[in-house]
Amino acid sequence: MKKLTSLIFLLFVLNVSAQEIINECVFIDFENIPGGVPSEGLNITDQFESTFGITCRRITGEPLILANIGPPITAFGSIWGEDQPNPGHDNGLYFLTDDGMLQGLTATPVEFLFSQPIDSFSGCILDMDFGEEFVIHALDAAGDIILADTIRDGDPGTGDGICTYWGFNLSGCEGTIGSVRFAGFRETAGAFGLGLDNLTFCGSGIDLLNDIELESIPGACDDMGEVVLTNTGGELYE
Repeated sequence: MKKLTSLIFLLFVLNVSAQEIINECVFIDFENIPGGVPSEGLNITDQFESTFGITCRRITGEPLILANIGPPITAFGSIWGEDQPNPGHDNGLYFLTDDGMLQGLTATPVEFLFSQPIDSFSGCILDMDFGEEFVIHALDAAGDIILADTIRDGDPGTGDGICTYWGFNLSGCEGTIGSVRFAGFRETAGAFGLGLDNLTFCGSGIDLLNDIELESIPGACDDMGEVVLTNTGGELYE
C-alpha cells in the first residue's frame, strides 16, 4: 500500500472544474449535480452513478447531504464562520456531509461504492480539530478491508477550517477496491460534523480477480512450456 497525501492531487492542479474524467480518473467537487441543481440539503445518493459509476450513502442506508459554504451550519464551525473553510482553500460553494446536523461525538459512517473496481481514491476532509480523527477503509468486492488509514487532529495539514487531503493508491495499479468507508470520532466535548469535498478516484488498474485468467502449460524435455495470461475483461492492458 502507498499512502498519498497530495500525489494524486498533483494531477488536478490544472483548471479542473465541476466533475471531469481525466486519464481515466474522475474528479468530483459537487459544484454541479448530474440531472439536478446543487442546493443546501439536497440528498446525494446515485446522481453520479450513470456518468461516473459512484454511489454514496450512510451505512444506515440513508443518503448523504449536500451542504453550502456558509450558514446555516450543517457540518462545522471555524473562526471564519459557520461551514466556512479557511480562505486559503478554494472549495467552491458546495461540499458533502453525512446528515446535515452537528451532534454527539461520532459521525454515522459513510461509504462510497463503485460499479467497477478502482485502484486509487482521494479527497479532502474539512475542519479537523478538537481531537477529531477519521478512520478510512478501502474494501474489496467481498467487503474485506484491503487498505486502512487513520487521520487525526494535529497531523500535518489538519486544523481549523483546513481542507485536509488524504488518499489511497494500490501498488501496481490493481483495480480491486469496491468501496471506501469513513468513520469519524471526536474526543473533545461538543458536536461532531463531517465535511467531504474534492473526490478523485481512478479505475485504470487491472481487476485481477475478474479480468485476468491464468493458464499454466507444463514444460517437457523438448518444450519450455508456457504461462498464458488471457484478458477476459475486454480492456486493453499492456
